[in-house]
Formats: sequence, C-alpha cells, structure tokens
Amino acid sequence: MCDEDNELFDLNDEQTKRILDGLAVFNSVYTEFHRYICLVICLVGIVTNLIHMLVLMQPRLRRCAVNCVLTAVAICDVLTMTSYTIYLLRFRFLANSEGYSYSWMLYLRCHVLVTIALHSITLYLGALLAFIRWQALGDIHSKWLSPKSAWIAFLICTLFVIVVCIPTGLLHHIYVYNPETSSSNTTVLEVDAMSESLINSISPLALPEKISTTTPISQSKPLAYTLDIDRESCTFFKFNLWLNAIVLKAIPCVLLLWFTVALMTKLRTTDEKRNYLYSKSFRKHIKKTTVPDRTTYILSIVLTVFLITELPQGLLALLNGVYTTDINRYLYRNLAELLDLLSLINCSVDFILYCFMSSRYRQTFSHLLIRAESWIRSRNKRRQLERQLYRKAVLKPSPSVADSPSFAQLALAPSPMSADDEMLSPNF
Repeated sequence: MCDEDNELFDLNDEQTKRILDGLAVFNSVYTEFHRYICLVICLVGIVTNLIHMLVLMQPRLRRCAVNCVLTAVAICDVLTMTSYTIYLLRFRFLANSEGYSYSWMLYLRCHVLVTIALHSITLYLGALLAFIRWQALGDIHSKWLSPKSAWIAFLICTLFVIVVCIPTGLLHHIYVYNPETSSSNTTVLEVDAMSESLINSISPLALPEKISTTTPISQSKPLAYTLDIDRESCTFFKFNLWLNAIVLKAIPCVLLLWFTVALMTKLRTTDEKRNYLYSKSFRKHIKKTTVPDRTTYILSIVLTVFLITELPQGLLALLNGVYTTDINRYLYRNLAELLDLLSLINCSVDFILYCFMSSRYRQTFSHLLIRAESWIRSRNKRRQLERQLYRKAVLKPSPSVADSPSFAQLALAPSPMSADDEMLSPNF
C-alpha cells in the first residue's frame, strides 16, 4: 500500500531465503489441518467457557473481584470463538467457488471489528487481573477488591477499546469488484484464511487472497463484492497501524508483563516473610490443618499463558508498523494460522486450569453438577408421573350406551309402589 516501506529481509542472503522458504512450506502443510483443529478447540472452548461462567457466577464466588474479571474474560472468549466458528464453517468448510452474498461480506467486516475489539479487551482484562491480585497481596481492604470496581473497570476497558477501533471500521470497506478490469494476479473467487492475527495487523496484505462474492445482476455481467482496506490514504493507514500496534497490543502486553512480574515478586516476598516468622514445626502444622490459597498461583499460570501467546503478536505488530510489506508478506502470511491457534488455546484453558488447581472451584463445580443432576432427576420423575396419570385417564373404562338400561327394559321393570298403592292393590 505504501511504497516507502522499509525492507526487513535481505532476499539475496541464502540463509534468509531458506528460512522464509521453510516458513512457506510449514504454512502449506499446516493449513490443511488448521480448520479442523480450530473448530474442535472453538466448540470445546465455547462449552467450557459457558460452564466457567456458570461456576464463577455462583454466590460463593461472584463476591470476589478476580472472579468477576474472569467472568468478563469468559464472555469475551465465548463471543470470539463463536464468531470464529461461524467464519470457519462458512468461509473454510463451506467455501463457495461461485462467491458469496453481500450479507456475508457484511458479516466478515463485523467479524474483523469484533475480533479485534474482544481480543484487545481480553488483553487489558488480563493486566487488570494481575493488578487486582497484586493489590490484594498488599492491602486486603483495597477498593479494587470489590466486584463493583471490577465491573466498572471492565466497562471502561470496553468503551476505550471501542473508541480505538473506530479508525479500523473506517478503514475497511466492501468494494464492488469487476473481474474484467482486475489484474490477472488477483484471485477473486478463491477464499483463504482471514486470520485473527492478520486482522489485528490491519494491513491490506493481511488477506492472502481477496475474499469476495459474486451476485449476478444480469446473466452476462456479474457484480462482485470484496472486503479490503481503503487504499487512498497511506498516512491514515499507517496511523491506524501504529494505533492498533501500540494501544491494542504493546501497552496491554507491557502492563501484563509488568504486573505479572510484580505479582510473582510480591508473592515470593510474602512467602519468605511467612517462613521467617513461623517455625518449621508450625509451618508443617499449618500445611496439615489448613487449605492453601492457590489463587495467586493459578493467576500466575493463567497470565503466563497470556504472555506466551500474546507477546509474539505484540512484537510482530510493532515491527509491522516499520516493515509493513515484509512482515505481512513473509511472516503474517505464513504464521497467521499458528498465531490464531495460540490465541484460541488461550481462550479455552481457564476452565481446565481452575479445575486442576483450585479445590474451592472444584467444590462449587461439583455442587453445581449435583444440583443439575437432582433437577434433571426430579424433572424426569415429574414427566413419568404425568405419563402414568395420562395413561390411567385414557385407559379407564367410561360408561357406554350398551351398559345403560334400554327403554324396553325400563318399561317392563316394576316401578316402586307407595304405601297407598299397596293398600289398593288386590291380593291374589
């Protein structure tokens, strides 16, 4: 898009060429399995995050600010994986060589914006998690530990990210595409991956192939639509690129790294102080008689997973602002689906980690399962009782005409007589 982009790779160097060729070969092999792996992860992740939300919203857990933030993270993850599942099903599994309708292009544009916004909100919420727990280790009466403060912070993050994403919405357009006047090296009807990480880069090269649709106006001149970047202003494009790289990637990654390191440092300092104050025998007694609080350790693991999956994307986003063409052509195009996979894994691990590491979480989850089982059992018993009553009502014999006496029988039957009639009746 911009001709004055700097070059990152020296294509005359044989070692560089071998590395880039290896990335291309890796992409060509992995792309055959990517849609199946991601679909399984999305479906499993949606179910586990819904269960995660139900557990965290139980009365004994929702009073904690950390659990409120984790609930918000689960909501964002469910929406992200739902949107990505729809994209995979329509544009990867059910790819149509004849094109797509305008409504699907509109969905694709919304998918771009929603994916960027939700992913960025999740990053800021991860940094908020580390900050809240860091505050809790220093002051248990901090105002950040209330659920109300957590939800207010979530709303502020959401509004802030939406405002930052406005230039991205203005940059993406659905264009009318004419195959007859297009260049021969542009693929119109072939659909390739719209990767989340490519979307986050906000680059015209983020689309390996143009995603387009053909809606026939007449039998001879079809009308094609394609989702692309506004190519008129290189300055606006670069501004949006740096805005997304710094505000939506670099800043939350730096905050996440900073507070995660501060959290682990304070946790280590607290453990050392406790070991210094308590004797060895008393520490053994505490371990036997009390249940340890693993909340900080669990959050440390969750935040470490965040860092592993997000730091490479943040670094690439910054490099993309300087070496836009090379980053998109050689790195994003070949590694985009792998970065997608890491992001989806990050969206679906919270429930598994909490089930393995938190006894209180497992107890709440087991109580929820017991309540669900008892409700299902009582519902089945009620249905069974209703079916039995219905069968009894249907099979119970009702009085019929054949069972009732006929008119002739009534005429021949003796009628009851009164005392006067007995006196007047002759005695034979």
